[in-house]
Amino acid sequence: MPDRRGPGPGRLDGDPGLHLAYLAADYKVQRRVRPLALIEALDAVSAGAFTALGFAGLIAGAARLQNVLPLGTFNQLSSGGLVPLLNAAVGLEVGSGVIVLLARFLDQAVEIAPPPDGGPYSPEAA
Repeated sequence: MPDRRGPGPGRLDGDPGLHLAYLAADYKVQRRVRPLALIEALDAVSAGAFTALGFAGLIAGAARLQNVLPLGTFNQLSSGGLVPLLNAAVGLEVGSGVIVLLARFLDQAVEIAPPPDGGPYSPEAA
């Protein structure tokens, strides 16, 4: 069984449930239930968190991304130092980035597709 603790091959990032709303219903439903502003903010915050964790080593006088946290007890989450925090930041960044990317692709596809009645496209109708 693949390891699901960190981002890597075989991992499904993002929340497919938001995009399954598009497949199950239509774009209007998916657009209404998708908190895109919140997801974009999460994307930015997680990128900033990764950057801040990287600079923590520099601030402490060590190398970038070097562990500056105390090591805990063996086989405990706290024994990983910065690694679990970096994994969380990367996982949130990749997951929210995939959702934002798919949302933008769907927005563009709906804008490009002609309306079913042949009339001009109106963004308010979507």
